[in-house]
Amino acid sequence: MTTVEIATHGSTLALEGRRLRINRHEGGHAHVPIEDLDLVILEVPAVGVSGAALAALAEAGVPMMVCDARHVPAAWLHPLGVADIFDPRRARRQAALGERTRDRLWRDLVCAKIMAQADLVADLGLPDARLRRLAEDVDKGDPENREATAAQFYWPALFGEDFRRRGDSTEVAALDWGYAVLRAMICRALVAAGLYPAIGLHHMAAGNAFNLADDVIEPYRPLVDRLVREARLADPTLAPAQWKPRLAALGEHPLAMAGKTLRARAAVKATVDSLARIVDDGKGRIALPTRILEARDARRLATDVADGVL
Repeated sequence: MTTVEIATHGSTLALEGRRLRINRHEGGHAHVPIEDLDLVILEVPAVGVSGAALAALAEAGVPMMVCDARHVPAAWLHPLGVADIFDPRRARRQAALGERTRDRLWRDLVCAKIMAQADLVADLGLPDARLRRLAEDVDKGDPENREATAAQFYWPALFGEDFRRRGDSTEVAALDWGYAVLRAMICRALVAAGLYPAIGLHHMAAGNAFNLADDVIEPYRPLVDRLVREARLADPTLAPAQWKPRLAALGEHPLAMAGKTLRARAAVKATVDSLARIVDDGKGRIALPTRILEARDARRLATDVADGVL
């Protein structure tokens, strides 16, 4: 899928011949042939789109996702008479996904999360064996709640014995903000892949339009944890000016997955695409990150996985 994501406030989209002209507020522009597009995402609400551009996209069968001020999908603009990206057959398959498959997928997500936590603790020079044993002991569906047990060891190691995840510290504020950025990125990927985000694997809360995002986010949370800890080391007061830029750019942070170095946003897309294939085929393994890399490892990024972000 060729996706163009508009992430700059004040950008405008206009039609120029058979190309979409994207003008950036700070100057400069880009052209994309409309025939090459599969999806346009307006990640920020302050984007202007001409009627001619909308008509040309509709004629070419290109849908547009509109996000709100929190960067979460709020609406679809989709051409009439063109097969919707939300395939009702996939919706039925997703809703009918067997309990054993859902439990297996949740186990894999939790196991990957705890292993990432263990890696982070090991990088601090602290004992990580207990976390790794917990990861290996996660059963389908995590009925023993190994995830919660791991948290009892993980958070004190990361932020000290006095840290409380549900407290009101500056670390908690930074973590929550980072998770919100990460969740929004996952929400966009789920909707773009044609999955119904309200239908979760483990999370099933009524009224939550993004239960599936709250499942998929788990193995990616340690990325936010790492960035917040790094920000605190750079500035013990954790002033927002220190951590917000780091967390806002987390989509570009390098991760290891399947022997490649990917941007976090590309890794999320790979995870979501693999989940869509499991829904369609009823079998398969979910693609998950295996290591959070250092920022300097970005030079090894695979060049064939980055979406266009403008």
